[in-house]
Amino acid sequence: MVGGRAFKMFVGFIATALVARYLGPEKFGLLNYCFSLVGIAMVVVVMGLETIVVRELVKNPDIRSEILGSCIFIQILGLVISYILLMLFQHFFSLDGESRTLLLIGLVSLLFRPLGTLRFLFEANVDARTIAFVEFMQALVSLSLRILFIYLEAPLSWFAFCLSLEWVLLGGGFLLMYYKRYNAERHSLFSLSFSRIRQLLHYSWPLFLSSATIILHQQVDRIMIKELLTEMGNEQVGYYSAAIRICIFVIFIPQMIASSLTPALVDAYKSDKEKYSNLISVFMDVMNWIGILLSLALFIFSEQLIFIIYGTAFGSAVAILQVAAWKGFFTATGMASGRQLTIENLQKYIYLRNLIGLILNVFLNLYLIPRYNAIGAAYATVASMFVANIISHVLIPPYWHIFKSQFYSLVLGWYRLPREFFRMLHIKNF
Repeated sequence: MVGGRAFKMFVGFIATALVARYLGPEKFGLLNYCFSLVGIAMVVVVMGLETIVVRELVKNPDIRSEILGSCIFIQILGLVISYILLMLFQHFFSLDGESRTLLLIGLVSLLFRPLGTLRFLFEANVDARTIAFVEFMQALVSLSLRILFIYLEAPLSWFAFCLSLEWVLLGGGFLLMYYKRYNAERHSLFSLSFSRIRQLLHYSWPLFLSSATIILHQQVDRIMIKELLTEMGNEQVGYYSAAIRICIFVIFIPQMIASSLTPALVDAYKSDKEKYSNLISVFMDVMNWIGILLSLALFIFSEQLIFIIYGTAFGSAVAILQVAAWKGFFTATGMASGRQLTIENLQKYIYLRNLIGLILNVFLNLYLIPRYNAIGAAYATVASMFVANIISHVLIPPYWHIFKSQFYSLVLGWYRLPREFFRMLHIKNF
């Protein structure tokens, strides 16, 4: 599954770079602006159900169709709300004809998003091969279409169609594999239970709030750049989107490390608190300092990366990437603290730190974007992530020990990590 996700990310990045080179900053910015609006609307469709549905499928495999059907029903209701949101966006932001067309094309991706629920079944059954296969095929088809459209010198709307097609392919792929693997004709996909719907909503609303604030934090920058800079907005969104896209490679490695080490942390927390205390310190050191080193490398090589990947037309994105590169560190420390909070069952207030970051980001954007263009949004993002993922732990009393752990990791981690490495090497050799 990790391999499939890595391949999808890499292929998606190549496709984005090719499209950005072809479209240029202005049209690439308009495409990202419209799909940022679609991304915000999609939050209402997803409803924070991912983790909850996987857990319920593992616990209750005998009522699989009821859980899946209830989840799909909730997401279809969310789809109606998301459609209303898109219509409100269209009216509120006074979109022109081309932008409205792109937004309507984006709506297609929302229509097929509920079928992505079937992925949860494969996750619950640890059927990673199927997930990787579907994502591999989707990434390959998407890349092939983009290359074809570039060759044909297609208009902007065709590339919007490619973005929407991703969820069509994923939804259709998982539906096909569901019928093939689980003999769905004997297990109705739409077996509904209103008690199950209420239960899923009860479990998912805190996660919905958390994911909504995260998505808003990720997408609001592009919207504010476009609206605050008016005529030059599309071009600045293009520069910003190009720079932010490169940051996914800095974020991906800490994600994989966190996923790999979490089971050992959970086991230690259950069995040996002293061992857990030592392990969580090492985990925090690894995440923080790998994040710092990756961000530093991205900062140093920003100019070369922008020119190699996007070409000279995106030269203005270099300064943006030099600032945005530090998202890697703040994302890594946010992941580490988030895992610790989940393991220690302290996730009740986790949405508060995301909300603090979102509110600060909006206010900083209002001040910085009119003065410094898209690089102002990069400064706002990094500053708000610093507050959300570190400073907010001081403001939430149950999270004070998290701040202490982060502080000691930043001050002493550079020394503790080599010492721990040589200690483990000595024990292994012994």
